[in-house]
Amino acid sequence: MVFNSTRTSIPSSTTATPAEQAETHLKKDVESDHQKTLNVANDRLLGRTPLLVDACPAQPAPAKPLVGPKNSGAVNLQQIQELQNQINRVETGHRINPGETVSTGCDVIDRLLPGRGYPKGVLVQWLSDGGFAADYLSLLAAKEACRDGGALVIIDPFHEFYPPAVAALGMNMANLIVLRGQLPSGSEPNSTDDLENDLLWSIDQSLRCPAVGAVWGPMQAIDERWFRRFQLSAESSGCLGLFLQPLSQARQPTWAEVQWLVTAPSRFHATPRSQRTRSQYAQLQLTRCRGTRTGKKVVLEIDTVSGNIKEKRNVGSSGSRNRNDAVDQVSTRPFREQA
Repeated sequence: MVFNSTRTSIPSSTTATPAEQAETHLKKDVESDHQKTLNVANDRLLGRTPLLVDACPAQPAPAKPLVGPKNSGAVNLQQIQELQNQINRVETGHRINPGETVSTGCDVIDRLLPGRGYPKGVLVQWLSDGGFAADYLSLLAAKEACRDGGALVIIDPFHEFYPPAVAALGMNMANLIVLRGQLPSGSEPNSTDDLENDLLWSIDQSLRCPAVGAVWGPMQAIDERWFRRFQLSAESSGCLGLFLQPLSQARQPTWAEVQWLVTAPSRFHATPRSQRTRSQYAQLQLTRCRGTRTGKKVVLEIDTVSGNIKEKRNVGSSGSRNRNDAVDQVSTRPFREQA
């Protein structure tokens, strides 16, 4: 069944009034709309779909799946790696020597870091509760940073530095600079607030100087603003900053690129002092590092006489140690024991 419309002809008149002309136009519009409605009904009855723009809105393209087919897993991993590399270039592109690294002086520690060493122009934190391991291992990295002839700046705020320890490592003593601040009378060396501002300013300028290979030394709590200045200064020159701090700073904000937690294995505590050899054990845990998984641990055996280092397996760990239990050697320990 097909609907049709019968168009009624309207006789034309040359003498039509304006009101009649308006009525004529209105009737034509009504008839036109009625005809369109009938055409749509006829198309539906005949199985034809009318071409209406508003009736069929454009459908959005289906989103690409986050996980592709099973055989495309390698491609997805490659894309993720490329994105990681791009992010790393954005974060480190402003450094003076992006991509260059400095060895830690120990192959075992190098393998824990993404670039098998420290990037140039970064700060490294060594958190420990005293002892020989953190001092010695961080000094090895300072020695590598100064291998090209750069100066080694020692931070000695409490006048405890022992120069023969650095000489025993083979450092060029002619390139050694010691920064010693003067404490106000009657003050206790418990924080950097007790140090004069000129010492902190000297540390900042040393990190900024391109002739300095490394700045190394013990620090207590570092003010966040000074910490940030130290980081920017190191990045601008490529200098390596190595700070030794107590374990109490582990949960404090930091601008260091790499952070180590140094403790003693529990089996070392269980050994009577009379039965201990000249080897000292230290457990290193990587608690902060860009570009790799944190939490990596390794136990090192350090010969306190020869300085040789090797990895020790199947040794328990402990969260703290007694500083008096350390095997101290005058020839290799850079700081004297406090009274």
